[in-house]
Amino acid sequence: FISGTLKFNHSFEAFKQLFNKDVHFNTFEVNTSLQSAKNTSVFIPSDVASYQYKNIDEYVASIVSYIIEYTTITSSKCLVLFTSYKMMHMVQDMLNELPEFEDYVVLTQQQNQNYKIVQQFNNFDKAILLGTSTFFEGFDFQANGIKCVMIAKLPFMNKHNAKYWLMDSEFTSTFKEYVLPDAVTRFRQGLGRLIRNENDRGIIVSFDDRLINSNYKNFFEQTLENYRQKKGDIQQFGKLLRQIQKKKK
Repeated sequence: FISGTLKFNHSFEAFKQLFNKDVHFNTFEVNTSLQSAKNTSVFIPSDVASYQYKNIDEYVASIVSYIIEYTTITSSKCLVLFTSYKMMHMVQDMLNELPEFEDYVVLTQQQNQNYKIVQQFNNFDKAILLGTSTFFEGFDFQANGIKCVMIAKLPFMNKHNAKYWLMDSEFTSTFKEYVLPDAVTRFRQGLGRLIRNENDRGIIVSFDDRLINSNYKNFFEQTLENYRQKKGDIQQFGKLLRQIQKKKK
């Protein structure tokens, strides 16, 4: 196995637990020369309420407000990652109704058409791509200006997923031993959509306050420890974007 996201909590143990105990692994870690952390800012909004199902409309409106701020200042493309189709389509509906996006192409993940959508996204200068789990990995985000990845919620597996219950029979604590490592890995993969070469500059926006307020926040913080992090409101977000723009020029 060759991957940049095999480790969890600075160890390969979570990955090894996915295999039979008699399987032996030789592990080797290569330090990458890509200075992604130096080129990337992570912004955590302080003016977005914690997500609850009953406030989904407010949560979606906040995401759209940040997309508007980003596109207004940068005129660049943006990838927005979701964990549910419902929230993704709610954002899509709002974007399609707003005059701010008349000159933008809004693309939404569709079954069996991901390759075509990625091509369209990379071909347009002004595009917004809304995607779910598939786009957390294996997607080359191409852009000449500032690049932005927004993560609506941390990518935890849904408890109603059949795989979740299947893992219950394999682990003592399904959440700690499988669900949490899987979410951290997928989060890291989401970050990896942004910086693909040493000339890229960009920003990651994570709306989910569990990133900094949960009992398991330390595991996610390890993923972000080398990135420049900032917490603030939408005005501070705009200020940060302008600073990144100046450096890009």
